[in-house]
Amino acid sequence: MLQTENESLPDPFNSGLATHCITKGILDKQHPAGIMPFNEKLDHLEVINSPLPCPVNLHTEIWEEPHDIEPQGSLTSNSSGSSQSGINDLNTSLAGFSSDTHSQVTSPSNRTTPQTVEQVYKLCERARATGNPRVQLELCNEFIDSFQLKCTNESLESFSSGSSSFAPGDPKKPKIKKKDRTVNEVMLKEALRILERLATTGQGMGKCADSEAQYILANFLGMGGLGLKVNHDRAFQLYIQASKQCHPEATYRAAVCYELGLGTRKDTSRAIIFYRKAAHLCHPASMYKLGMIMLRGYCNQTPVMREAVCWLQRAAKHATAQVPHALHTLAMIQITGELGESTSMLADTAYAIELLLKAATFGYAPSQVKLGECYETGELVKPDDRLSILWYSRAAQLGSAEGALGLSTWYLTGSETQGLLDQSDLQALLWARKATIVALAMENDSKRWTLAKACYTVGFYMEHGIGLDVPSIEEAIEWYKQSADNGHYDAARRLDHIRAMTHHTDEVDGKQRRQSHCHTM
Repeated sequence: MLQTENESLPDPFNSGLATHCITKGILDKQHPAGIMPFNEKLDHLEVINSPLPCPVNLHTEIWEEPHDIEPQGSLTSNSSGSSQSGINDLNTSLAGFSSDTHSQVTSPSNRTTPQTVEQVYKLCERARATGNPRVQLELCNEFIDSFQLKCTNESLESFSSGSSSFAPGDPKKPKIKKKDRTVNEVMLKEALRILERLATTGQGMGKCADSEAQYILANFLGMGGLGLKVNHDRAFQLYIQASKQCHPEATYRAAVCYELGLGTRKDTSRAIIFYRKAAHLCHPASMYKLGMIMLRGYCNQTPVMREAVCWLQRAAKHATAQVPHALHTLAMIQITGELGESTSMLADTAYAIELLLKAATFGYAPSQVKLGECYETGELVKPDDRLSILWYSRAAQLGSAEGALGLSTWYLTGSETQGLLDQSDLQALLWARKATIVALAMENDSKRWTLAKACYTVGFYMEHGIGLDVPSIEEAIEWYKQSADNGHYDAARRLDHIRAMTHHTDEVDGKQRRQSHCHTM
């Protein structure tokens, strides 16, 4: 029977339950403050490009209603790491300038895409004749969508280096004859012209510019989309102008610009002002950001727990698939009872599971992983192999390294439920390898520890020959080294143990050789 280094932890290979698997026992521990030097490169990784099979059909109905949940016990994990990761994920997904958010106006589904240049100009004339900015923005958005759909990467690059690399109205823009223009080029040119006119002059004298057009144009200027040159200064000014007309998303983007110093000087106090304004305009991301600022004291603010909880609760109420972070954070606060003394808020595990389920159905991978753990261990709900495996599967399919590790542990032991999941050492190894690849691509604060756990898991499998014909101590050492470099102290101990065993074996072999030599003499 294989024995682990830490005697207080159960042997993952001497148990029929996935609750005692390697990532829940040996791996899932808080790393100490002293972190070993970080080595971001993992040259010996073999990239697995082929998708691994998910053990559960993801299109089936997978969770009970909240009132069927039976809370059992408590979870003592700390939510600060999840909260920090969540706010960084929100900065990545929303604080940047994404082309996916170029419009909040729904284009008519019955409109056909123009096939000729003449049709493009005719549609523009009709839209402008209405005098309605909404109609013109709908046409603009359809032009942009059609352009992005039709253009290949090669044609887009060549077009960006040509006429579209100039802003509309630029006197340096090269002249192109109408007969030489393609439909895509004309659609893009007219879309940018519509945006520029609505964002600056509006509909004429005495009429203000359109805030939605300002917001859309600012997005493309901030990211350099549609061939426009990146111009953070002008993007920031457009956000400010749209914010004056109480545009929620533009107000949030202006706050982010102040926080990160994009297009303006970094000013956290101004960022807080704009976050508050956007939050009062019922902007979910701003509510969440403001709640986290008050909870953790970001942006040089003094933590105010009661206000933080208030904003997080409002953000959870208005959560969307794009901003589910508040649901997860509030759930972890409920589970741990972290703010019980400062806010008189009692821990409610049933409500926490309800929040996690809502975030998970929105597609938020950290909540899916947490649900997988809860249904696996049975600490907060009744244990359910099927729900645990399915939530891990959903998280892994969304690119979660933790979800891949969860599936690896389930394949390591298999499920006790007949016909649900058969034990497979090979699948356990493949999912662990997949977790290392996913962890390398992560850009949030949890990357280092997640990578350390994944590398340790693969090293453990290699050392004991799990998923292999024979154990590979050499490869195990390489994986343990990468894990130790990322702060996993158990990996460092395993390395010392292997080196000590190797040294002892060499001494024994040397002694036997000397004795054999003496006998021959």
